[in-house]
Amino acid sequence: MNPIIIDPTSHEPVNVFDALSENRILFLTGFITDKMAKDFMSDLTLLNLQSQTEKITVFLNSTGGEIRAVFSIYDWMQLVRAPLEIIVVGACQKETLLLLVAGTKGMRFATPNSIITVEELSYEGSSFLPLTEAAVLRKLMTRDNKKFLKLVAKHTEQSIPDIKEQMTKKIFLTTKKALRNGFIDRIVEEEGAE
Repeated sequence: MNPIIIDPTSHEPVNVFDALSENRILFLTGFITDKMAKDFMSDLTLLNLQSQTEKITVFLNSTGGEIRAVFSIYDWMQLVRAPLEIIVVGACQKETLLLLVAGTKGMRFATPNSIITVEELSYEGSSFLPLTEAAVLRKLMTRDNKKFLKLVAKHTEQSIPDIKEQMTKKIFLTTKKALRNGFIDRIVEEEGAE
């Protein structure tokens, strides 16, 4: 359900998310699916066509998602020329860590009470597969984990072994720790607060 507000000048009903999108503000929330990825990439494309110099702000609050959907969003983010400001509000967990670190360097933020997790990728429903399918899936999972590690390391300027160590331990990072580890560039505080 999309919230509706009344435009103060025209007195017409306006979809809040459409109005925010017109101001180059997007939301990526919940478990990331293929449909969400398609919609998000469409919005990114439109905003990038409108201006490749004005920033696009993305508010991210996600517990993870389908790895193919996350990789497709990541690839699309790499094609967008407009600066991408990513702000974690709430959670950035599992696969969506890649979307956070792929934001424009210097424009990756989190609110003080957000949580960022670093953990290995997981695949839903993979425990009841026939043996041959399980072997194929294992190869795919290994390849995806390696790719994920490499990309996160690239965007955070950490070594692959350092990222791998954090992922195998499943670390829950406070925003201060995420800042120290290079996952974000700044903690967003209240206006005027130091």
